[in-house]
Amino acid sequence: MIHGHLRFTRAGLDDDAETRAQNVNGFAGYNCANWLKQSLATFPEARVRGEPIAEDWGWALVFDIGPDAFVIGCSADEETPNGWQVLVGDNVNRGFWPATRRRRATALEALTKHIDAFLRTQVDVTNVIREG
Repeated sequence: MIHGHLRFTRAGLDDDAETRAQNVNGFAGYNCANWLKQSLATFPEARVRGEPIAEDWGWALVFDIGPDAFVIGCSADEETPNGWQVLVGDNVNRGFWPATRRRRATALEALTKHIDAFLRTQVDVTNVIREG
């Protein structure tokens, strides 16, 4: 389930051709995901599971907050020069453990706000929009 969707512009995040070739559809987002890792460094209990993973829509970071696992997805916004989109969701759990939905939803909301605040404090980031 996708909880948060953020859009922003920032130059210098595009992937090189070799990195794009690692993605089944040739999508960018690896550098964006790696760059967003630094925002998780200041989020309580967040632990990133390695490097970004190629997905059919972009690149994803899988990370844990306490006992739960979440995903931050990154892909280029093809309609906007230097545009990027970030999706925050709990796709790792895919709705398992109905008793934990409230805890996971609370964590997702806090995480989405945290990433939004991080983006807004970066001097080279513009046009931050939160959708959802």
